[in-house]
Amino acid sequence: MIKLKHKTLVIFRWAPPVAGGPNLIYYLFSNFDPTTYCLLTSYKNTHSGNLTDNWLSAPYYYYDSWNLPSFDFKKNNLLTKCQKLPFLKNFIYLIQKAIQAIKIINQGYKLIKQEKIEIIFSVSDAGHSFLTGLVLSLFTGRPLVIYLLDLYKDNLLPRRWKLLAFLIEPLVFYRASKIIVTNEGTREFYLHQYPRLSFKVISNSTNITQYQNLISPYKPTPPYSIVFTGHLYWAQLQSVENLLQAVKEISQPEITLTLYILNPPSDLIARYASNPRITFTTAPQEQMPAIQTKADILFLPLAWDTTCPAIIKTATPGKLTDYLASGRPILIHAPDYAYLSRYGKQYGFAEVVDQNDVNLLKAAILKIVMDPIYTQTLITNAQDTFNSFHNANTNSQCLAKILSEIN
Repeated sequence: MIKLKHKTLVIFRWAPPVAGGPNLIYYLFSNFDPTTYCLLTSYKNTHSGNLTDNWLSAPYYYYDSWNLPSFDFKKNNLLTKCQKLPFLKNFIYLIQKAIQAIKIINQGYKLIKQEKIEIIFSVSDAGHSFLTGLVLSLFTGRPLVIYLLDLYKDNLLPRRWKLLAFLIEPLVFYRASKIIVTNEGTREFYLHQYPRLSFKVISNSTNITQYQNLISPYKPTPPYSIVFTGHLYWAQLQSVENLLQAVKEISQPEITLTLYILNPPSDLIARYASNPRITFTTAPQEQMPAIQTKADILFLPLAWDTTCPAIIKTATPGKLTDYLASGRPILIHAPDYAYLSRYGKQYGFAEVVDQNDVNLLKAAILKIVMDPIYTQTLITNAQDTFNSFHNANTNSQCLAKILSEIN
């Protein structure tokens, strides 16, 4: 176990065991001595919804286990009328959230004293952790470190949180002693906006041991299987639709597609679920390594026509790390301006289709399954890329070093 030099408070309302991005925090912090950090998070989020078994060993403190104030608009005619006026509705909402924030910050202040916290480590979300971390850092004088799983103010946020993000992002960034992002694309994006600041890169990580005993030699036979695992949302939907159409149009060799996703869009179900070669299903997070290591192709999509191209430009989805560790070829279908496409080409770990073209996608699928020498090169390059940038043990040591540099 790595012992952190400074006792650290991790503020993240979607802390592990929440599935998805929080797993990246789990794999980093699970290598740390649990007496050297603790978490301030949401009881509701960590005990309901899409969860894994990945609980960290450090103490969890829940800000929503305290009695936070709320308003019952139905019992107040004036407030009910105000709810119908957009400006007043938003104003009341902000007041309500401000009162809740004061409570959370007050409890966080007590926690800093109780646990003798020396560093505040805020992980990006809609704004809760950054705002809390900023205020606590200002009140206590403790150094603030921010960790961006994704863009903040340039993300696709609800209008109220978007306004907050534009107000506090510069304050948080300039207050932070260290700013950590997950890829070079995000670093380039923020350096353009904040040229006087420094950004550290720690790539998304996972533990290779959960894959090592599952990986077998890659010898695909028909029907060839394409697999997509994880969340499906606006940033991926267009690319997934192209894949569905490509699989539908390929008659020989036989190709199957299985999408392990929660709540697939109803229009996709209506159009493609009747196809015997296309399956929509789900599986527990713990089964994903076994599923991924049995696939013939792992599909990694980002969309073209979206309302938030900045996310497409900078994103490296969390599942990329899992795919790199799986010993299976990766097919990236994403715009040419996306960092994901550039990354795949730079290190040669994936077949990349960076044009919004179903015919090019079909050709890429056939190239992977019909050219074993090329495919083995992709797999080898993926394993090398994982070992260089995405190994959790190495990246935990890197994070510990960054935190140790803070006085």
